[in-house]
Amino acid sequence: MRGGCKTIGSRGLAFGRTSILGIVAYLLVILGVGVVTLHGDARARERTVDESKHKHLIERFIAAYNSFDIEGMVSLLAADIRFENYSGDMLTATATGIDEFRQLAEQSKALFSEREQRITSFEFREGAVLVMIRFHGRLAADMPHGPAAGTVLKVQGTSEYFFRDGRIIKLVDRS
Repeated sequence: MRGGCKTIGSRGLAFGRTSILGIVAYLLVILGVGVVTLHGDARARERTVDESKHKHLIERFIAAYNSFDIEGMVSLLAADIRFENYSGDMLTATATGIDEFRQLAEQSKALFSEREQRITSFEFREGAVLVMIRFHGRLAADMPHGPAAGTVLKVQGTSEYFFRDGRIIKLVDRS
């Protein structure tokens, strides 16, 4: 096939310097299998790469959260980040944009002497990643009309992450 043309099949299509993969794809199309499978494999590989990148980004974000590294957290966010926190069905906190998020993170940092979010599982969805979380934190100060400093809080919940251009664009926490 080097340098020349070869007729393949009854349709009389000619291939000059065509790659073997191109010929295989053509033959698979004739057999009714092909390009869908090849494109499907490419999409699956792309999805796997995205899932891996998103998982790594989430792990970095949670590591920064656990170590009270607000700048580390913020460095992973889109400028127009949207954050929402729900307790049950009640919206308890929101932040829009880096400045509001940083302010909320600073307030949260002051509430705890120690804290840890532990990932128990990931669920990859179209356009988002749902992360099941176990939270453990020790209060740094007495809460007005609430628990005293030193009280340990343990909560299970979810965090849903949305992404754009390699950054977290939206984060919804539920407990």
